[in-house]
Amino acid sequence: RTINYIGQSRAAANFFGGDIRNFFIWNRVITAEEIAFLYDDGFLKYTNLADNLIMKLPFNGNTNDETDRYNGTLTADASASLSWHGYRYVLDLDGTGDYVDLPDINIDWAGAGFTFSLWVYFDALTTDRAIFVFADNSANDNYLIDLYAETSDSSFRFRIYNAAGVSQLSLNSGASTVAINTPYHIVVTINANGAATMYINNSSAATGTATTMPPARLRGTNFIGNWRDGTLDMDGKVWDFTLWTRVISTADIHNIYEAGKFQSRWSGFIETMGEDPEDE
Repeated sequence: RTINYIGQSRAAANFFGGDIRNFFIWNRVITAEEIAFLYDDGFLKYTNLADNLIMKLPFNGNTNDETDRYNGTLTADASASLSWHGYRYVLDLDGTGDYVDLPDINIDWAGAGFTFSLWVYFDALTTDRAIFVFADNSANDNYLIDLYAETSDSSFRFRIYNAAGVSQLSLNSGASTVAINTPYHIVVTINANGAATMYINNSSAATGTATTMPPARLRGTNFIGNWRDGTLDMDGKVWDFTLWTRVISTADIHNIYEAGKFQSRWSGFIETMGEDPEDE
């Protein structure tokens, strides 16, 4: 067939007026579960998730921020990459000096609260592994905000420190909540009064209240996959790293999880268009 168009008829008439996204063709019948995933994924693109969105790094073959504010830089050796897994690209780190360096950031954390959302997958957990950090500098914990995997009890830990490097909040997801070769959707919400919740795969895993909220301050040591002093390198994968300066709803968290959990099944979901990243 040589006359193939999107948005017009074969006679170059009846032009479509509107938006078309995510055009796929399979050489098979897709399942009801796959249809539900495609619907959830598309639905998210038309909701209010853009409100108070500060940064979104999906790692779709690059380290760019979709808000065009905080494009990252991949610092890596030859074995780290932005690699293709099943339905999507991911940030793939090998645990030895690989991470994404984010630009300086100065935002209002306290005004309406904030939310982090991201997917992680560990290839190894032989020692504590940093997932992300926002810090004043590399020498101390002043103004630090971080998330890491703790190997002593196999948990996720989220922390906030004040200007003097004193802990203001520590959320612990609980023992045996982290394992290798398993995708996790992690969300941390903190409202303007400091009330905080950590969600793991759409379920509340920890709650607490920050003694004080992080102040608006220029933070210059901001990494994904590494800690403030260049240690605790992550050995695994990260995708869809997102930050809002508001608390997203539990319905939003559910929708993000439902849309993303199918993407985390790296089993070659797309069999025709989309199988090869070059189609995109």
